[in-house]
Amino acid sequence: MLTNKNVQMHLKDIATIASGIYAKPSMTGEAIYLQATYFDAYGRLDATVKPDLKLNSRQQKHLLQDGDILFAAKGLKNFSVIYREVMGRAVASSVFFVIRIEKHSRVNPEFLAWCLNHPESQRYYKAYAKGSSIPSISKKVLEDLDLPIPPMHTQSQILRLQQLHNRERELIEKIDRFKNQVMQALMMRKAKENTSTHGK
Repeated sequence: MLTNKNVQMHLKDIATIASGIYAKPSMTGEAIYLQATYFDAYGRLDATVKPDLKLNSRQQKHLLQDGDILFAAKGLKNFSVIYREVMGRAVASSVFFVIRIEKHSRVNPEFLAWCLNHPESQRYYKAYAKGSSIPSISKKVLEDLDLPIPPMHTQSQILRLQQLHNRERELIEKIDRFKNQVMQALMMRKAKENTSTHGK
């Protein structure tokens, strides 16, 4: 049981880790076969994704639960995202590890995902990744990840700061796109004015 003080714990002490499964998606299905390409840079599921997995008895056992964390163990980007029931029924593909927080652990799934995405954790993955063309993180490496676990109220504060930071990044990106559009429009207008002048 966690106390009200900050503690350092290995991921395996607060959560179970299971592998995603290999399956063949189809045009239609009862569940979404979640793949890394279905998520954007902010961990949001592509709204156009539709159920593409026909469930059999084996796959039924691998249906995700609300609050499960998906960790992309294969590839250059070892990102983590949280599965929510509003996404619809889903099964994780074999590119992911499914991390499920133990009930006795006072850890917010959003906070754990934040820890897993933190630059310090990313450096840890890079140091222990195996393979050159398609690097991968083993279950053992993930289990041994050392994490700082503060009290729940501190976890909430950190998440709020992260949300504000993400919002700031989104606004900056929108402003940059708008400024670029304005500049391109101004330059095109200038080009057309010069063309009209020379044509007379």
